[in-house]
Parts: sequence; C-alpha cells; structure tokens
Amino acid sequence: MSEKNTVYRVLARKYRPQKLSDLKGQELLAQSLRQSISDGRIPHAFLFHGIRGIGKTTTARIVAKALNCIGEDGKGVMTSEPCGVCKSCVSVQEDRHLDVLEIDAASHTSVDDIREIIDAARYKAVQGRYKIFIIDEVHMLSKSAFNALLKTLEEPPAHVKFIFATTELKKIPDTILSRCQRFDLKRIDQPMLIEYLGLIAQKEGFSATPQALSVLARAADGSMRDGLSLLDQSLSLTQAQKSITVEADLIRNMLGQADRGLLVDLLSSLLKGEVTDAMKVLNTLFERGADATSALQDIMDFIYAMVTYKTQKIQTNLGLSETETAQFLDLSQKTQLSVLLQSWQVLLKGYEELLKSPLQKQSLEMILLRLCYIVPLTIIDDHISAEPKTQAEKKNPKSKLTAVQDDPNNIDIKDFDSLLQALELKKEMMLHSHMRHDIHLVKFEIGMIQLRVTQGAKTDFIQALKIFLHNYTAHEWLIKLTAESGQKTLIEQQNDKQEKLNQEAISQTVVQSILKEFPDSKISTHNRELS
Repeated sequence: MSEKNTVYRVLARKYRPQKLSDLKGQELLAQSLRQSISDGRIPHAFLFHGIRGIGKTTTARIVAKALNCIGEDGKGVMTSEPCGVCKSCVSVQEDRHLDVLEIDAASHTSVDDIREIIDAARYKAVQGRYKIFIIDEVHMLSKSAFNALLKTLEEPPAHVKFIFATTELKKIPDTILSRCQRFDLKRIDQPMLIEYLGLIAQKEGFSATPQALSVLARAADGSMRDGLSLLDQSLSLTQAQKSITVEADLIRNMLGQADRGLLVDLLSSLLKGEVTDAMKVLNTLFERGADATSALQDIMDFIYAMVTYKTQKIQTNLGLSETETAQFLDLSQKTQLSVLLQSWQVLLKGYEELLKSPLQKQSLEMILLRLCYIVPLTIIDDHISAEPKTQAEKKNPKSKLTAVQDDPNNIDIKDFDSLLQALELKKEMMLHSHMRHDIHLVKFEIGMIQLRVTQGAKTDFIQALKIFLHNYTAHEWLIKLTAESGQKTLIEQQNDKQEKLNQEAISQTVVQSILKEFPDSKISTHNRELS
C-alpha cells in the first residue's frame, strides 16, 4: 500500500502509551499497579478517576494487557509490564481480544446492557487468563444499571476483572465505590507537557519555540490528549504556511487567544484605573480575534500569577518575552496585594456573568470597567492606612481632627450621628441621603469607617465622602468596604421603630375600640423623623 493511502492516525492515538512505564506524570500510579500485579494482589474491580484526556482508558487497556500477557517467550508467566508483542497483547492493542470487552457507559446506560455483561461474565475466558470488562464513563450508568451490577461486583467469578473509568466520581453510588480499588490520575504539570509536546513535534519533523509549547501546555490544562490534539492542529497549520517551526502567535490565533504583550498592557491600565487606555487595548485585542472568555481567563491567570509572586516569590511561566516578563514583574511589585485580591473577586464574579451572557464583548467591557472604578478606591484606602503618622498624631490621634476646624459652628465628628449632623450642616444633602439609605455601618472610629453598601446601590459616593471628610477635618479618613452584614441602614432602623410604635398603638384599648367601631380605619403617622 502506498504511503498516501495509509490511514492517518492522530497524534493522541499514534503515541498512545503501551506500557505502565510510558505513562507521563503518573509514576506513583504505575508503581502501585506494577507492585499489585507482581505480588498477585489483583483487585476484582479497578476504578480510574481523573480529568478528560489524562490516560484513564489507556491505563485500563495497559492493565488488561498485563493481566492476560503470556510473555515474549509465550510461556504464559504474568509480569508487571505487558510485553506488547505476544498474541494477547497485540489483540488488545488492536481491539480484537475475545476476553477484553470495552464498553462506553454513555451509550450503554440501561439495565439491559448491564445484564448482558453479567451473562457474559458467567463464561470463562477463551483466549486469555481473565475475562476483563472495561467500562468507560461509568458514572453515566442509570441507577437501575448500578443496582444490577452490585451483586456481581461484590462476588465476581475468579476469572472476571472489572476496570472502570470516570471523570465524575461524585455521580457513582457509594455502594459501587466501596467495592472498587480506586486510583486517582493526576493532572500533568506544564513542564512535563512542554517537554513531551516538544519531543513529539521533533518526531513528526517539526520544531516548536518555547513560547509556542508554553501556550499549548497552558491550553491543554493538564490533559495530555488535549495537548496532543492541539499540537496536531498546530502542525497542520504550520505545514500549510510552508514552515517547520511552530510559533506562539500561530497557536494563539488558532485558539482565539489574546496577545500576551497586549494583555500585560491591558492589566497595567486596569490596575491604574485608566479607563480610556484599557478600552483601547481591549478593542485592539478583539480586532485581532481574541475571544472574550479566553481573554478574561488570561487576565485572571495574570492576577493569580502576581499574587503567587508577591506571596510565595514563585514566578509562573506565562509565555511572555523577556521584555514582557520584566514589565509584568515590575507591575507585580508596584501593585499592592489588597488590590490584587479585590481585583480577583471582581473578575471571578464577572466570569460567572460572562458565561451566561449572550453579549460576550459588551459583557467583558462592563466587567473591566467595573474593575477600573473599584481598584482606585482600594488603592486610596491602602495609601491612607499606610500613611506614616507624626509623633503628635501618634500621641493624640484626635488632636488633628479638631484643631483645624476654623468654623466655630463645625461639629466634631466622633461617631456616625455626628457625621450626619456635619453633612446636614454643610448642606451635603445627597451624601446625607446615601448615609441614611445605603450604608450598613460595621465599625466607626475617628479616622476610619468600616461599612457595607446596600446591594444594588452605587458606590461612587464613597469617594465624595472621603473628600468631604478630608476637607471638613483636614485629615485623611480610611473607608473600608466589607462583606460583613453590619447594622441596618438608618432608614430601616427608623421603619422598624415606627412599626414598633404602630404595634404598641394598636395594642392600646382605646385604639382597639376605635378599630372595632370603624373597621376600615387605618393608623397613619405624621411625616416627621423620629428622634
């Protein structure tokens, strides 16, 4: 048969591991399985659990080969590693072994399918040592199918072995889990993915830049199959461009990812609250084909990397050039940790919104605008809290608050009530209204107010409050936004008080008599504030 007519096999199948020693990133699993087989301590049911493309089904097939392997010499001695050349091993590799049945539970979910397996399990192995049933995505079985499997799984015939694979461990009944020996397959870390993908590219006659391999490894997210599939696609695109070198830009375009350098610029603008610059960079990213969800994920990756760098001094490989890395590290050092943590919360909530939104681009813009306006408040708070105090302020922190008040009519702001009086005195009625309707007070100290803003209320008045307090007292105030519940708003307290008075009034004998005599009458209050 000519080379052109040879059926093409994707890289994930072409380089599929055939022995336990070939498994990447699963050394502990391989060691445990080898020892079990060598000692003859073979469980009647294996359960392999892990993310997609991590090697669960591949491991199941390797175990099936090892259990039925008769060795290169054909003497029939079972070894911890399948030889890969005997009749039994070759039959399993070619999916034609009579005693190794692989079933996809996603398409065989019913109790009738399980009954067929139970019936087949009664007969001894024809070709090999064991009759082995590999059930992939076992969590997809119906409840009745699991129940039908229970008895056979608890007391299986000596010649039967079950091997289950799943990505959803929580969906498997505990009664099934307790009858299996469980093995968890780990995500493959980026350095190992980068090394292996580079090796495969070389075997295919290509080379790949370190940045390109880094992009592929990040996109694979710990899955070897995903990494090989993406490499397969990138090799085809590279060949289409008459090249043998896989470049990072090509992969980013293929994945709809944003340019890393532009992402650093975008993040810098966001963390400085520079709205116009941030929107310009974002529009440039969209013009170059960036995907909204991927862009937000990348920004969150950057924030996480900055937090990791600041707290653990660990530098994450983000696929940046030397210049971009230097810019990123400089930005990490200059940005305060509290700003990064606040930014993470905003983006995490925004990511949930983005996944549900039909307007991806517009939603991402709104999320980033929200970040631009929240971050400066956090920065101001941190600067104020970090501002060094003079010796006089340390000895008497209240002195500076009252000494600068030139107007004899000014009120010393000592608590929340006096703050309201000061706002009313200076005719700051808009701020006064916000204080009454939108503020849940958590803590009040001279120079510091900790509060929660009512859900749905705008927070732009916080900056106006800072300015008022600074102008009124000639002292910087720290205003902390918190998620703590705090007190009820003043208007809520007023309503509660009024309701209590109404109930007391209704309980009066005279009022009861009036209501009885005039059933349609209602109790109303004068439109005045209660003291």
